[in-house]
Amino acid sequence: MNGINIDMFRNKYTERLFFVIAAAVTAALVLFISLVLTSNIGYAEPAGEMLFEQECLDCHYSDDFSDYPQSEVAAMLKAIVNGEADHMQELNFTDEEIEYLANYLSSIEVAE
Repeated sequence: MNGINIDMFRNKYTERLFFVIAAAVTAALVLFISLVLTSNIGYAEPAGEMLFEQECLDCHYSDDFSDYPQSEVAAMLKAIVNGEADHMQELNFTDEEIEYLANYLSSIEVAE
């Protein structure tokens, strides 16, 4: 026969090696996907702080909302954006930006 005999490459060691490599690649993919899916969590506070500094800092202190839970801060922001609550200036935040701001503002601890 003029070719490579595949059977000579198949033995218990190469099969084990294949499964070890397949398991390692699968584990790496699972780790990568989990890191990508959770990566937004780490960006919420810097994004919220940046939005606050750009849009709110002229009139508010960062600890103005520190006594409120995140859900109440988000509800206040949504009411302002939707025109249901009075505010000095119009706010045009997306739902994601509201969550970032609410997470940031409710996480600030007041120094005593």
